[in-house]
Amino acid sequence: MYEPFGARELRANGPDGEFALAGGGKYSVRWFSRSGELLRTITREFVGLALSVQDRAAGDSQLVAVAKNAHTTVAMLPFKLPERKPPLYNIFFDADGRLWVQHTTLKGLVQTADVYGTDGSLAFHAAWPAGIGIANNGDVCGNTAWGLQLDDN
Repeated sequence: MYEPFGARELRANGPDGEFALAGGGKYSVRWFSRSGELLRTITREFVGLALSVQDRAAGDSQLVAVAKNAHTTVAMLPFKLPERKPPLYNIFFDADGRLWVQHTTLKGLVQTADVYGTDGSLAFHAAWPAGIGIANNGDVCGNTAWGLQLDDN
């Protein structure tokens, strides 16, 4: 069972075997060496966005479906609809080994991320157009990002 708009585990695999993990429920990312040694933890005060009216309607519908599949009622589920979305949407490494921590944003608005250099220091803040995927179906190297926009078909 999954909580609608709930935090989920995020994982990023770097080009040299390093990896990062985050829970999504708060801005806290653990960055590990290829051998599994914790190199650093990156944290920041960052609050997730409040659910919109449309989010609440979709979330309520999902809760009903989860309860039905579990042969129970919404009231008996071990979770409820949260007040806010998780602050983190995704984490990923670019081709240069920098860690991108992508924020959850409103649908249709500019996407944003904090980008950390290989030493863990904040390198820059990035923003790109809504609907463009750069984490899973794009590429970032140096100061250039290639993204892909998918339609509904």
